[in-house]
Amino acid sequence: MQIITNNRRPTHSRVINRLLDSSEETVICVAFLKNSGLDFIINRLPDNCTFYIGTDYYLTEPSAIKKLIKDRHTVYLTKKVQSTFHPKIYYFRQGSDISILTGSANLTGGGLDTNFEVSVLIQTKKGSSIDKEFNSMIEIYSSNSTLITGELQLSQYEREFETYRKKHKKADKEFKDEIESIHKIDLTLLDKFFREYLREVGGARFKTRVNDYKEIRKLLNRITKAKINSANNFLDYYEDIANSFYSSDLLRGKTFFAKGYKKIIAAIKFIKDNKTKEPNFVYSKARNLILSVDRFGVNGLTEIMNTYNPIEFSVANRRTLKSLADLGFVEFPKTNKKYFDGESYTQYNNLIKEIGIKCKANDLGQVDHFLSWYYDKYLKD
Repeated sequence: MQIITNNRRPTHSRVINRLLDSSEETVICVAFLKNSGLDFIINRLPDNCTFYIGTDYYLTEPSAIKKLIKDRHTVYLTKKVQSTFHPKIYYFRQGSDISILTGSANLTGGGLDTNFEVSVLIQTKKGSSIDKEFNSMIEIYSSNSTLITGELQLSQYEREFETYRKKHKKADKEFKDEIESIHKIDLTLLDKFFREYLREVGGARFKTRVNDYKEIRKLLNRITKAKINSANNFLDYYEDIANSFYSSDLLRGKTFFAKGYKKIIAAIKFIKDNKTKEPNFVYSKARNLILSVDRFGVNGLTEIMNTYNPIEFSVANRRTLKSLADLGFVEFPKTNKKYFDGESYTQYNNLIKEIGIKCKANDLGQVDHFLSWYYDKYLKD
């Protein structure tokens, strides 16, 4: 066996052409056929080669199929309902010698010459186990194929192809326009902004935040031990906590979510008892506990998680998500507890951790502090 790639010689096009020169029987099975690939080999094709060509995603070009038919090659269009025809197999027989090239290369210019592709060239004999397996696959392909002999059989696909290309061209333009409007991630800028943050507020103010969160942790511990028997009683404890977080979101709507104080306290206890567990596990379980509590959401929940373990649990709120999006990172669902599920939090938390490592932040709380600073300075109206 031999590994074939396009980043060193012989490339796929050179190997295929060499094998075509001596082939007595040629069968090519590919998902995509384009003129850019066919032009590499068409003048070297022996008489009556057999092609099994896929039409999924409308990447195969009808004009390339017409060239093969004009040169009297046997062409099948292969398609199976609720399945994708995706092989890349080039089969050559010279006498009893069989060569099979199979891997990732479609019959396109990129596949044969310029893309990063890799295939294995297998040498075997006619009637060998590999040869028999190949012919068994061909039988399956044949049973899901249509023989194309002219315009009549090709016209339906050609019409679908043209319709798809017109729609796709418009969608491509809209996509490119939107991509151009999106701020590109520049990690050097991330470093620049973080250094600016450290110069302006990062040192002294973050130390104050760390001390405040130590006090908040004591208040949270106290609320889990207190005998609270009413919403008003809960608010007596809660006011100090929310004010210490400097979060208007945690104060807004407090009279509504105080009605669910038992569930909120249960969530705080759960986070406290499981602060060393996996972020996804802790967030998902705690989120389920407060899912039905009106107005108490992702911000409050993740603030509490970060208070108990700032190394592993990040804060998620509207400001941090807007800062990330403006910096060019992936957009997350809004921090609505209905949509911001465990999977969303895991992806978000991993990103915050990587930013923390990149910027050499003290912990995930400092990344939150940095993103809030960025929002206030560059995004806030």
